Amino acid sequence: MGENLSNLTNGAYLGLIITTLGILVTVLIGWQIYSALSIERRVKKRLKKTEKKFTDKLSGQIDAKTKEFDKKLQSAIGEAFGSSLFNLGVSVYYSGDYGSSVGFFIKALDGINDSDMDKKEVHISRCLDYIELAIDNIKNGDKTYNVLKDGAEASIRMLRKIDNSRVDAIIRFLSDILNEKEGSLRDV
Repeated sequence: MGENLSNLTNGAYLGLIITTLGILVTVLIGWQIYSALSIERRVKKRLKKTEKKFTDKLSGQIDAKTKEFDKKLQSAIGEAFGSSLFNLGVSVYYSGDYGSSVGFFIKALDGINDSDMDKKEVHISRCLDYIELAIDNIKNGDKTYNVLKDGAEASIRMLRKIDNSRVDAIIRFLSDILNEKEGSLRDV
């Protein structure tokens, strides 16, 4: 009987060891699963944080580039309109319609002033030269200035944005046209 008891004890002992090892292996596997899930959560959290930082930074860069592009586009549009209106003003000036040419040159000034074109001051000066020549022709009896009265207020607003001492005389001329009576406009 002692032998059976010792066999049971050895069998029970082995069963106890195997059961304990099974429990430990189960706990370790559970711990590994828990750790893996925990790490996955932390990685996802960090990934979201990094993604947000990247997205915010990229969004800021895109906004900055968009603003820069818009500024360059507006400058290019101003340059294109300014140059085109200047050429149109020259054509109209040489056709003898001085009043209309002043309007075109003022609109050209507005476009050129809004641009970043090379030699911008030279282009502004050329527009002012033609405006002054047209005004001299109008003051010397040309009757084409009536067209200026309709756009004089808008022209004055555009001219006020130009930083040039010669603009003041042109604004005074346009203001005088606005202040003239309808009948006396034809007689000037």
